Amino acid sequence: MRYLLIISLLLSGIFSFSQQKNSFVKKLPDKNKTVTDFGRFLTSSERDTLDAALKDYLKLTTNAIVVVTLESLTDPETKKEYTIEEAALSYFNTW
Repeated sequence: MRYLLIISLLLSGIFSFSQQKNSFVKKLPDKNKTVTDFGRFLTSSERDTLDAALKDYLKLTTNAIVVVTLESLTDPETKKEYTIEEAALSYFNTW
């Protein structure tokens, strides 16, 4: 019984550290969209066209592509600057 308690405490500690909240990553606005334009670079018709093309590509190949644009690669709260790769990985892991 003691071993089970120790293992559960260790696992809960590991999971609590592995799921730290990242203030840089914004909340997913719509799970059914493949294009999220936080940077406001695309018109609504461009977003819709790209979204439809990416959904067709998914049906054809079963490979999913998601597009996320950001205003900045700097976290407004912590002022940490992210590389494109770090930002993409943060969004991938959170969403």
